[in-house]
Amino acid sequence: MARDQIEESLRNKMTSIKERMVQLQDAQKGAEVTSESTERELELEAQLVEARSILQEQGITFELDDEMAADDDDREVLQDIINNTKLSEGYLTLARDIEVMEPKSPEDIYKAHLLEGRASAGASVDSARQNLAATFVNAFVNAGFGQDKLMTVPSDSSSGGSSANWLFKNKEHGKTSAAASLSMILLWDVDAGLAQIDKYFHLSDNHVISGALLGVGIVNCGIKNDCDPVSSIKYQALA
Repeated sequence: MARDQIEESLRNKMTSIKERMVQLQDAQKGAEVTSESTERELELEAQLVEARSILQEQGITFELDDEMAADDDDREVLQDIINNTKLSEGYLTLARDIEVMEPKSPEDIYKAHLLEGRASAGASVDSARQNLAATFVNAFVNAGFGQDKLMTVPSDSSSGGSSANWLFKNKEHGKTSAAASLSMILLWDVDAGLAQIDKYFHLSDNHVISGALLGVGIVNCGIKNDCDPVSSIKYQALA
């Protein structure tokens, strides 16, 4: 689909959303919110999701104009939705509501202690391959939650499991994966994610720096930021 066709489709969709918003606001001016207005709200949300999915599928950005949303506040809210600006905030709110914020370790997933005769043997092995596997498992099981038990552990932790300790338990490309995995844990939280990844750019290990550069892209995946910090960081790192 050509870009002009995509933009025309989105323009029509946003016009429809705008009309629905006006109808919803009119319906909610009364003392009670009727089931009809609730249905309209759900329909509006569905259309917003559809519009955003078109953007994500085509990999393009889209700026609302006065024609699609005349009210500044409405336009700002809709633009934030399109840009996924509050995606991390919403994700964490849902995680708290369903009580799944507790970080999980790779051992919680492996459940090796349930396999008779293998738990003790596995615990004594600290190979690069096992560490790499643990890095990936840890990144995906804690993706977006902002905390884990390997990469975000404070350096003064009594367990000695700081992110630097775990990072350097890996070798060469394993360090690249470990450094990049931090951004998976901080997924969509651009401000906090970039602040934590920045420390890797000050190391002299090229494998770690490569992982940090990869992480800059991962943490910002699907998010549009007007300041475009990702491009700025990459230009500085590669200069």
